[in-house]
Amino acid sequence: MGFETNDNIPEIKIGDRIELIRAADPDIGIKPGELGTVVDSSISKVVDIDGLRLVMWIRWDNNRETAIIDGVDRFKIL
Repeated sequence: MGFETNDNIPEIKIGDRIELIRAADPDIGIKPGELGTVVDSSISKVVDIDGLRLVMWIRWDNNRETAIIDGVDRFKIL
């Protein structure tokens, strides 16, 4: 059973597997349901978003690599 994120910063480690539920930017080329692995993460101030957010770089199983933002994009930790 996975943990669905919300605006609380979850504990995420490099190597964790995630499933994308919804990307805020549909043009990232990753569809809901795709799986990937966390390859880097940091807590950062994101432009146009209040407060600090967890930003994660994901290497998707389709060999793409994109960043997703906790509280903006929706995903499940597997």
